[in-house]
Amino acid sequence: MIEQHPYSHSKYIAGHTDTIAGCVTTKSMEHWERLKMQQFSTGSALSPFDAALVARGLKTLPLRIDKISSNARAVANFLAKHPKVSKISFFLG
Repeated sequence: MIEQHPYSHSKYIAGHTDTIAGCVTTKSMEHWERLKMQQFSTGSALSPFDAALVARGLKTLPLRIDKISSNARAVANFLAKHPKVSKISFFLG
């Protein structure tokens, strides 16, 4: 069973590949408390500048998601017509 799940914010969320950032979600408060203690003892908090870079990227995230989705749909449509492709699994929900 997964107790923690890391998420990268460096490229996809921030959008410019100019920062290193991420977050971790946990299953329980106990796991969160242990992770918080490790973060505080190692000084692994995000700097205000890096947080601002991530926030800047969030402003354009909906536009980028729309473009990524449009490109994925175009690729799926192209592959669906290709004679050597027998099945396409594409869900855009």
